[in-house]
Amino acid sequence: DGATYNRINGGQDWKGDDVDSTSSTQLYHSFYLGFKLSPEWKLSYSFTFQEELNKDIQYDIYNKDGSVFATNTRPTGLSYNNQRLNLFGNNLYSNNHLFIMSNFFYEFPTTDMAQNAGFTYGLGIEPVIGIFSSIPGLYHGLRASFVRFFHKRDEFIYKCGTATCTQKNHTATVALSTYIGHNITDKLSLQAEFKFDWDKRGDQADLTRLEEFNANLDDVIEVGPRYFPNKNMSFGTKIQYSLNKLNSRSSAILANFNLSL
Repeated sequence: DGATYNRINGGQDWKGDDVDSTSSTQLYHSFYLGFKLSPEWKLSYSFTFQEELNKDIQYDIYNKDGSVFATNTRPTGLSYNNQRLNLFGNNLYSNNHLFIMSNFFYEFPTTDMAQNAGFTYGLGIEPVIGIFSSIPGLYHGLRASFVRFFHKRDEFIYKCGTATCTQKNHTATVALSTYIGHNITDKLSLQAEFKFDWDKRGDQADLTRLEEFNANLDDVIEVGPRYFPNKNMSFGTKIQYSLNKLNSRSSAILANFNLSL
């Protein structure tokens, strides 16, 4: 039926249990319009959206005891993400052992979903620490992402039919990854990356309370080559596996194309 694992539909539900990640094949699109402020700093505006291609992709949602509550169908077509204003610094620090670069962003409530949830704005930082290697062609390092989302109300109670429901908005995410790669030639590289992330919801907004971070999306490993025909263009493909549940139903084949004008 064309279903494939998709990390954006993975993770855990409100009980902390793994969700059914059976998903449509997805095309993800991102566009950036930027201006170079200096050799070290670039300002840009990003617009991203995705398209679900396969019809009749079904997934289960579960009761508190783990039994199936309902079987739903994934929506098809286009969906959009909040737009961002980015400030990227490509050489914040460097020495003989490592270098640091980072993106800083402000997120706007541009989607209907964000506006309906009372989302007002988001602030984020995405640093990269690259570690120099004495082995020719080898590179490795760490990536991180810290995002704080602000809402009119982080958590509130409301009536849903005859029941009382609690709405817990997404208030923060933290993602960490480690990567290692090798430049096989000046145009071809092979890279592996381990990705982990956590979130906070509702009244867990205090980022200093580390014990309140929840498991968010599935932790994954991605391995694949990337080809650079020239300095403004690249093609890549990856195999992605969920570290939470290692099986073919929790995997994906990813392909991407980057073009800079």
